[in-house]
Amino acid sequence: MSDYRRALLSANMLACSYTVKNLLTKIYALEADTQAPLEEKLSEIKKIKDEITKVGTEIDSIKKEITLLNDHRVN
Repeated sequence: MSDYRRALLSANMLACSYTVKNLLTKIYALEADTQAPLEEKLSEIKKIKDEITKVGTEIDSIKKEITLLNDHRVN
């Protein structure tokens, strides 16, 4: 079970990293957009940063579970 769970956690971590990269790309595109109004860009960037925070929370959760699995394996 733990090997399966490790593989699943690894896949989830990889998905999180791609999500963050995608969100950062969106922020860069918004910053480069000279046509959109500043208020609209700031609002959109704030939403994206909130999503990044959610993904960061999920990453922390995954890291904690990996630590617990490693501790359990050692004992």
